[in-house]
Amino acid sequence: MDFQEEHKKLSGLYKENQSNISIPGENIEIKNCRFTSYKNDLLENIYNTSELEKKISHSNVDSEIQENNTFTYPIFFNHNQNDKRIILLLHGLNEKSWSKYLPWAYYLTKKTGRHVVLFPISFHINRAPKEWSEPRRMMAFSKKRQRKFKNIKKSSYVNVALSERLTRSPQRFVSAGYQSAGDLIQLMRSIKNGTHPEFSSAKDIDILAYSIGAFLTQILLLSNPEGILNRSKIALFCGGTELSQMNGTSRFIMDNIAQQRIYDYYTKEFENAIKNNNTFSRVLNNKLGLAFRAMLTPNKFKNLKINVLKKFSDQLKEFALLKDKIVPLANIRQTFNQNGKVHIPLDVFDFSFPYSHEIPFPVNDTKLQRKASEAFNQVFSDISNFMLA
Repeated sequence: MDFQEEHKKLSGLYKENQSNISIPGENIEIKNCRFTSYKNDLLENIYNTSELEKKISHSNVDSEIQENNTFTYPIFFNHNQNDKRIILLLHGLNEKSWSKYLPWAYYLTKKTGRHVVLFPISFHINRAPKEWSEPRRMMAFSKKRQRKFKNIKKSSYVNVALSERLTRSPQRFVSAGYQSAGDLIQLMRSIKNGTHPEFSSAKDIDILAYSIGAFLTQILLLSNPEGILNRSKIALFCGGTELSQMNGTSRFIMDNIAQQRIYDYYTKEFENAIKNNNTFSRVLNNKLGLAFRAMLTPNKFKNLKINVLKKFSDQLKEFALLKDKIVPLANIRQTFNQNGKVHIPLDVFDFSFPYSHEIPFPVNDTKLQRKASEAFNQVFSDISNFMLA
């Protein structure tokens, strides 16, 4: 598949407000489905909101951001196949659109013959206010943030909304994650029990999870509500470590001030916050909450991680990039090896062109068109073969 050509074509075709989108020459169409989000008590907390953040978000309370509550999500629907088995594709942190992932879903649909569901994490893609993606508006906020923090690095109009929100209220990481997990459980339950509007007979759901989507998937795996992932194949791409083992400092993700605040809060302050906050205490001591806490640092709930990884070792595989600086390969090995107590299959890729965690396959450099396609096809062929095995 010519990755850059398909990216251009699919990005031009896809419209989130259009119910059905045909792909010319293919028996595949994209269907946009409506979703109403899981009710989440954590979103009702009124956080420590800065004046800058008030201007960015227009709200003190995350539950009032309506884009996050009701939204659409796309399905790549393959009319050549039945819907016995479906693939769920989860994206990375601070994504603004589906553009990056459309060729991923398209390739998986063609190669596996399965339908592919792309689902947005809370406050990402079309679950975030459009204003957060307006370059001129957000550049002004980035400049204000740079004046506020003299040692700031990697601040940009792309990451200023997420950076400001997490710096002032790192609790948002768990509240948005908890909402996302609840939404995914609701979605998967509807697919498996036959109440989803597009699927009538799906029995199993496989997952391809990238970056922070991998982190969220691991939390679902550790908690496994209702045994919903018992028969799932799970491919993790550029992800897989505990939160403290990631470095999200990037012009595409968050600045260093936000990264440090998240690290400090979840490694040094969070357990006390749970004890002192009644809502946190109630929510974060159930199975899902304990799974989240297990994924914060390597030493947290180690036996839980070891037992679950052993149980799912034949259904789980990691696909990593050698030069990934956001989720380093050495840290992935540590998470999936657990000092030799488990063995999760790991494929490591390295390409002959400049790449990164955020942009594994360049889309705009035509000089790299052939190499980008070769790299993409190599990775996604291996992921598809794992799903089909």
